[in-house]
Formats: sequence, C-alpha cells, structure tokens
Amino acid sequence: RRDACHPEDDPAMSDLRPDDLTLLRQYEPVLRHTNGEHFFPMRVDRYVAHSALWFRPAGSPAVELIPAGGLEIDRLGLPLPDEDTPGIHFLQFAKPLTGLALQRVINRRGRPRFRGRGRLARVGLVARLVDAFFTVSLWLRGTVPGGTAAAAEDAYFEMQANRETYTYYGRVLRQDGYVILHYLYFYCMNDWRSSFHGVNDHEADWEQAFIYLEDCDGQELRPVGIACAAHDDTGDDRRRHWDDPEVEKVGGHPVLYAGAGSHALYFTRGEYLVTVSLSVFRPVLRALEIAMRFWRVTLRQGNPEAPQQKVTDLFGIPFVDYARGDGLAIGPTGRKTWTPVLLDPTPAWIENYRGLWGFFAQDPVSGENAPAGPKFNRDGTVRRAWHTPLGWSGLLKVAPESCTDEALRHRLATLRNTQSADREAASEQHAALMPLHAEMRALAEQPQLSEAYQQAWATTQEKERALLMLRDRIAERDEVIHALETRLAAVEAGDRGDLRDHLIHPDRPQSERDIRLS
Repeated sequence: RRDACHPEDDPAMSDLRPDDLTLLRQYEPVLRHTNGEHFFPMRVDRYVAHSALWFRPAGSPAVELIPAGGLEIDRLGLPLPDEDTPGIHFLQFAKPLTGLALQRVINRRGRPRFRGRGRLARVGLVARLVDAFFTVSLWLRGTVPGGTAAAAEDAYFEMQANRETYTYYGRVLRQDGYVILHYLYFYCMNDWRSSFHGVNDHEADWEQAFIYLEDCDGQELRPVGIACAAHDDTGDDRRRHWDDPEVEKVGGHPVLYAGAGSHALYFTRGEYLVTVSLSVFRPVLRALEIAMRFWRVTLRQGNPEAPQQKVTDLFGIPFVDYARGDGLAIGPTGRKTWTPVLLDPTPAWIENYRGLWGFFAQDPVSGENAPAGPKFNRDGTVRRAWHTPLGWSGLLKVAPESCTDEALRHRLATLRNTQSADREAASEQHAALMPLHAEMRALAEQPQLSEAYQQAWATTQEKERALLMLRDRIAERDEVIHALETRLAAVEAGDRGDLRDHLIHPDRPQSERDIRLS
C-alpha cells in the first residue's frame, strides 16, 4: 500500500503523467483584483532591469553597488559584492516623485480610482485609540518615502504600455502522497497604506497559492485542496478543500480575490477587517497564547469546537483589506490571460539571492521593509512555504483521501497492539496487587510490625493507583478504537466527513450590515 501512494516510482505510470507546465496550466487560478488597483503580477526580470542594487553595512549608510539599468536578473544568482560583510543587500525600484511629477501620475487619464468607506467608522473607541499609537509609530519608524508608490506606478505603467504581460511563476513538487502546484505572483509595489489606508507600503511583493493533487493508488491525479497566502497567516485556516462551496471555480479553475494594494489572497470577494498587532504587545500576546493553549489543550477546558477569539484581536489595530473583485481579472475567462514561467530547474536568482527585493526602509518591525524572495525570509532562513508547503497549510498531518482508510487501519493496528499489551500488564499488576493487600491486612494485626505495615500500605496504595490509571487508559482507548472503527466504516462507504472541520478562524468578509452598523 505504501508503494501505491507513490506511483512516481513506477516508470510505466510516470510516462502517462502530464508534464509540469500542463498541470500548472490545467488548474491555474483566476485572480480578481479590486477596482483602483495599480499593480498586477509581472515578470521579475523587468523589475530587476529597472532596479539598482544597494548594500547597507551594519551601522553604516547604504551604498549603491550597481545602478539602475546595469543589473540583470542572472547577476543576483552570483556572489554579490560585500557578501561576506555583515549587512543587507536590497534592490531599489523607484525613486520617490514630488511636485509636478507626482501630480502628473495622480492625474493621469484613465488611472483607476478607488473609493471605500473609512475603516475607523467600523470599529470601537479602543481600536481608534490604539490606532493613534500606530500613526505615531509611523513617524518614529523607518517608512517608505511618500511618492514611492506613484513612482513605481509610473514605471509599471510604462512597462505595460511597451509590452503588456501578466505573469506567474510556477513549480511542481511531489511530497508525501501529494502533487503540489505552487503559483508565485510578483508585484513591483505594495501600496496598501498610501492608496488604500492599510498597514504598510513596501517595494516588491511576493504572493502565492497552492493546489494540492492527490497522488495515491496509481490513479489519475485529482485536486483535493487549495491554499493561498494572506499577510503572515499560516496553517489550516489558509486551506480549503477543493469541493468546499467557498471555493469558486470557472471552467475547473479556482477563483481567488486579491486585496487592494496588499495583494493578500482570499477565497471569497468582500471587504475583510484585518487585525494587526503592534510589536510592543508581542510579549504579552505570546504569554496569552501559551496560557490559552494550556487552558484548552492541557486542562481541556471549554468547548474545543466553539470558535475562539484570536489573541491578536485583544491588542490589535483593525485595517480593511478590500478584495472586492470588481477590477481586472487575470486568467481563464478573465479579461487578461497568464504568461506562466516554469521554475524547473529553480533559477539561481531564487536559490542564491538572500537580500531584499526592494527598498530597505530600516523599519524595526519590518512592515515597511521590502520582502525577501520566494525561498527566503528576511533573516535569510528558508520559508516553510517553500520547503514544506504541506506543513505551511496544515496538510502535512492529513493523509490523501484515497489513503485515509490505510492511515486509519494503521492507527487501529497500533492501538490494538498497545491495548493488548496494556491488558496483559493490567492482569499481571492485578495478580500482584492482591497478595500485597493480603500481606498488608496481616501486618495490620501485628502492632510490633507497624513500620512494615506502613510501608506495605503505601506500596499497596501506589500499585492500586497505577492499576486504576492503566485501566482508565484502557477504557478510554476502547472508546478511541470504537471511534476509529466507526470512522473507517464511514470512509469505506464513501463518507468524506465535514470538509470544513479543520477551520478555526477562517477569513470572513464583512457583511453589508456589519459595515453599516458596526
């Protein structure tokens, strides 16, 4: 059965498989943007050709290593100047506009205009007060200079006027019974703060989505899940079952909605109230998370199925992510089509470049700093979404659907073996306990043996408690085995269970009533 879950080991099967690019095209998502969006997924080499390469040594001003126009994408895959010196490499795509040049971009004919209701009208007084601290923090932190978003917009507009393209980068992985289609979208600018009243601005923006295909039993590949990135969220809430009614599809292609400026991806169109916690509260939040986990998991208090408030909501600032989907749609049935780039083999500019993909604003909380590439975090460590996309979306623990019955049988066999061993141990302990108790009763009748009696009494009590705990475990395990047997019978009958039972805090757009009466 193990081999059946990895048919890529069978040469006859691998010859029948579609190639990686065909798989990516077969399921490529449709991205729907919000009217007023200025940036769309583009080719990375066009961005790099327009950028300068900078290096900021630790404790010293930044120096320009390669000016704009002199940098090519392949250069980022080679050793960089000052690579052994402590510091950070970064790109700079746009020089901020001011005065008439800035007004020219803002007043450009045909420029998409965004209109939205104010976010602070939707929240309470406490959130507004905390927001004041956030505004002050922008004065104290390093931020992307004003006019940068307009300069990036101007440069991107010229690129598209010369040659209009919409690109995603794709790769295909085969891990643990799944074929994983990884879609990467690169935007030259995140203008969430300056254009849509959001949290941050930063040059460059990498977003991503995953489609998980079941690779079991030597059968034809079948989609079973989809996940998409939204800000820094990870885990089960980022994933939906392929057949979840929330997953909209057109012609077999899933539809994702991109947040205006932030480019975070959502499964449902709407306006999302996103809570962002200030860094000053992070130690408090960590302590609260540990305490809540101890309360719910260790002490087993509360209803585990009841929706729980996020800890970040207690010390967070609400922002609106506008994922209306009323703007440009890219992909099958959209106004524009994709130009895919297959990352096979992975190019050196992904494998080797650990610097930032845009301006380094020296923001201590990193919100205004450009991101690193698709493989690395800002600190140079490898992203989990890159090396373990199953773990990133909480799917690592989930067996492919066609292998679920085998996983259940394996777990049942393990539990039954443990149960058999524990029953035998319980029988032996009980056989040993009765003579101990008889000895204790005999010693109780002999006053001169009071010390031996006390020791026998303590030993008897200890052995009895151990036996009771063992039998408690056996009884509870009997219930677990019964539950697994019931579930196995349901799976064998074709019942897949609740497709949404893994969700804890799923993203939900605000209703019109929430927006009006908040």
